[in-house]
Amino acid sequence: MNILLSKLVYFILGIYGTLYKARYFFKCSIGLSVSVIGWSNVFVGNNVVIGNGSFININYRKKELGKTMIIEDEVIIGKNNFISVGKKVEIKKFSLIASNCNLISSTHDVGERFIPMNLTKATNHDAIEIGINTFLGAGVTVIGNVTIGSGCVIGANSLVTNDIPPFSLAVGIPAKVVKRYSFSLNKWVPVNEFVEDTYIPSDDEYLKKLEQNKKFIIRPTILSSGIFNSIY
Repeated sequence: MNILLSKLVYFILGIYGTLYKARYFFKCSIGLSVSVIGWSNVFVGNNVVIGNGSFININYRKKELGKTMIIEDEVIIGKNNFISVGKKVEIKKFSLIASNCNLISSTHDVGERFIPMNLTKATNHDAIEIGINTFLGAGVTVIGNVTIGSGCVIGANSLVTNDIPPFSLAVGIPAKVVKRYSFSLNKWVPVNEFVEDTYIPSDDEYLKKLEQNKKFIIRPTILSSGIFNSIY
C-alpha cells in the first residue's frame, strides 16, 4: 500500500512538473523530454534553449534557498546534458553548452560504506559558474567547485576540475589552459606567449559590447524538440 501511495504521489508531482514547463512556452524553448527535479529552485531567462533529453536535478529542493539553478538570457544548452545542482549552478548570458555535457556540483556522499548508495545524501557545498559568452564543447564535464570565466572556450570531452581564468581556451583531462585571448592583438595566443594585457574587459563592459553586437533571433523549436527536429 505504501509503495502504491508513493507511486501515486510521484505520478501527480510528475504531471504537475511536466505541465509547469508550459509557462516557459512563450519565452524560451524547452524540449519535451527535458526532465527537471525541483522547478521551484530554477530560473530560466528569455530566449533560452534546453535540448531534448537533458536532465536537471536540484538535490536540495527548498524554496527558502532561492534559485540555485540559474540560466540567464540567450543561453543554449544542447541535447542530453546532465546538471546536478548542489549549492548552485549558474550559466551566464550568451553561453553555449554543446550536447552531452555534465555540470556536477553535487554528488553522492561516499563516506559511509554501510549505507546503500541509492540512500546516501547528496553533497551541497560546491557551486559551478559558467561565465558570460562561454562555450563548452561536446562532452565536456565540469565537476566540483569551479568557476569558468567569461569569454572562455572549453574543448570537446575536456574534464574541468579547477577554475579557468576569463578569455581562456582550455582542453584535456584534466583541462589545462593552452591559449589566452589578447585584446591588444585581437587574437588567441599560446599561453606561453601570452603577455597580460593592460586592458581586460570587466563582465559589465564585456556584456555591454555583446549586447551592442547581438541580433534578436527567435530560437527555432528544432533546437530542443524530439519531434519537429528537422528543417528542409
